[in-house]
Amino acid sequence: MTGRNIAVFGAGGDLSGDPCRDANNTQWSTAMFCYTARRFVRKADLLDMDPQEIKSLIENGLEGAEVSVFSEDNTHYAALVVSEEFAGKRPIARHQMVYRCLGELMGNEIHAMSIRAHTAAEWQEIQANNDG
Repeated sequence: MTGRNIAVFGAGGDLSGDPCRDANNTQWSTAMFCYTARRFVRKADLLDMDPQEIKSLIENGLEGAEVSVFSEDNTHYAALVVSEEFAGKRPIARHQMVYRCLGELMGNEIHAMSIRAHTAAEWQEIQANNDG
């Protein structure tokens, strides 16, 4: 990902010194453009995340999970997560487990994500039903 240590371009053409994110690195300032590497970048361009980055975060958070993440615009995503850690858990708990892997990226860099979370046995059954 790019644009993590950036300054806001302030009014009057000078650098205000404020980061695009607050001291806790959790919220964007209200500025529309950021200055990084001596060029101006729209904040929307900094928010894009590659689906592979999201896949890696989920895999790191759910050991042994098989993960596929898709996106056409790098803002809205669809994830298929197959993990034995989902056994005995309701769908909302499964989604919360995936959200925990992504932390503060949800609602920021990741605007929206559709999640299909299954155990291996559930996923095999779904595939078998779709093949028949």
